[in-house]
Amino acid sequence: MNAFRINKRVVVAVVLLAVSFSVSAQSRLSMQMFSAGVKTGISIGDMRLTADCYDMYKHRMTANAVAGAYFQYRTPFGLSVRPEIAYVGRGANLEWVDVEYRMRAHCLDVRVGVIYNFTIHKTLLSPYVVVAPMWNATLGGRVNYSDDFTGEIEMPLSRSNMRMHDFDMFCGAGLEYPVFGKGWAIYLSGEVGYNWGLVRNFANEERNGNATVLNPSMDQQLATGGRLGRGIEITVRVGIPFGKELKR
Repeated sequence: MNAFRINKRVVVAVVLLAVSFSVSAQSRLSMQMFSAGVKTGISIGDMRLTADCYDMYKHRMTANAVAGAYFQYRTPFGLSVRPEIAYVGRGANLEWVDVEYRMRAHCLDVRVGVIYNFTIHKTLLSPYVVVAPMWNATLGGRVNYSDDFTGEIEMPLSRSNMRMHDFDMFCGAGLEYPVFGKGWAIYLSGEVGYNWGLVRNFANEERNGNATVLNPSMDQQLATGGRLGRGIEITVRVGIPFGKELKR
């Protein structure tokens, strides 16, 4: 009998605790109007060459670092705007017979994301989609080229590749979860998206034949067609909320 009474008390305590937690969680289904934070992750991509003369080359994806900061403004309707600035590494690996071409670019991305957050009933987990036009500036990098005829060539990216400014479009999806403590809160999120290059990024030196584009031993010194950045970006974010509370 005593054991039954103890078990009954435990069950009642657990139920009351669960109800209390549920009420507390529901009261926290409000999001604050502003947040600011940092992101880090990886960019996995390549350069798409559109001219037929490049079809013989095999492409391999490159993996590069991503790191940046962002600010987010939210509305009560699930829409928000997220301007951000980030370092993103990009590059290309191409091979054909004895030819090896490696290009690495250090880029500064400025993007303004438009986000729509979905809500899951009585939970804090919030899936979202994002679309962001992006301005990209190339800060530097290197090109490494080798074949049996010319040997090895290494040069700064500024001498051979990548125009200084570029425009891309980013589309992605993610999951956001707010974590609450005593007197503090943070937003954690994971995001996967695709960078879609809109402008061909051959430099002027490549277009007028004054710099090696890909394969000097085959007289391919003039840039033909387009070269467009493409890639998948995977990031995690940590944000700090502040400002007016908005009910979800």
